[in-house]
Amino acid sequence: MSGLQKTSPGSHKDPGASRVPRVPTQAERQQQGLEVEHTRRDPVLLIGHGSSGTSICAGLIRKYCAVAFGNESQFMLRLARLSKDWGDLSNRAVLREAVRRMLAERYFERAARIYDFHPTLEQIVDRVQQPTIAGIYNALFELMADHQGTTRWGDKSPEYMVRLPELAALFPTAQYILMVRDGRDTALSVIPRYFGPNNLIAAAEEWGETARHGHEFLETIPAERKLVIRYEDLMTDPVQRLREVMSFLQAQPRDPQMLDRVAAQIRGELKADNFDKWKKKMSPRDRETFEAIAGAELKHYGYVTEYDTPRPVTAGQRRVAHLHDQAIRLFHPRFLKDNVYRARVRLRDWWNRRPGPKSSAE
Repeated sequence: MSGLQKTSPGSHKDPGASRVPRVPTQAERQQQGLEVEHTRRDPVLLIGHGSSGTSICAGLIRKYCAVAFGNESQFMLRLARLSKDWGDLSNRAVLREAVRRMLAERYFERAARIYDFHPTLEQIVDRVQQPTIAGIYNALFELMADHQGTTRWGDKSPEYMVRLPELAALFPTAQYILMVRDGRDTALSVIPRYFGPNNLIAAAEEWGETARHGHEFLETIPAERKLVIRYEDLMTDPVQRLREVMSFLQAQPRDPQMLDRVAAQIRGELKADNFDKWKKKMSPRDRETFEAIAGAELKHYGYVTEYDTPRPVTAGQRRVAHLHDQAIRLFHPRFLKDNVYRARVRLRDWWNRRPGPKSSAE
């Protein structure tokens, strides 16, 4: 295995065009002076709305903070709920069956294609230290960390934002980095994409809900386990943001001048002016509509608002927007493939609700 990222997952149309930093090999880290030592080994969970810069942030943390990030897992919470019916994972036969079911997820096809990562059932089972579903996940992602030449792993899956307490129950010592981007720029980014939300009202509602979930969840987490990064601040001063991340993670570069030495390289990997597009691309009415729905969340994260009392969005307008969004999600040609996949997942989940092998001694 080369440990190199074949493509970057930042663009659904042209993955290779993304500026997300690729995965350096361990030898490249040594040659480039990018070695980092960690005094903590807890999982690093990068959370945030889709198209809020989580892929960019994960790429930077992976390369300059030596935390392994792969593609979005997406399956952890779903399988954790199903696993409650699988039996005693301390029984090796039950454990093997649980890993086998996990390996059916599309994460592994993507991990093979993007990261050349091919974990086997035996590798995962042999790595499990705690016979729990979280223990299986730790084993899997520790293998990813080995593959990327790091000692610590992270994950970022935006869909977990609506079930963050479940994530916290799986990983009670994890550190959380919440990535936030101005919801109006987020809307401009996601609406043209087939996977939605597909109109301004739907985008504002989804962003506002996600933003609330984020700050309400972080209020329950101790200060030493949470960090908020605004996308705009990362674009403006990425070196300073990485210093904050390193301090937060208790990660120490072997070369104390590492970030100063590669500062120009870091800035070159980002589009420094890629924010505040809403000021030019949104009409006054669209900006007012967004604030009427998610103005409180914009203010919470320090974003400027323009209307003291924006005109409210009516129930009828919301209903029409929801129907429009749902119709595109159901019938868009590119979405049909995802819908077929989701149907297969539901069928597989129904089948996987059955217990694993009997929990008798082998």
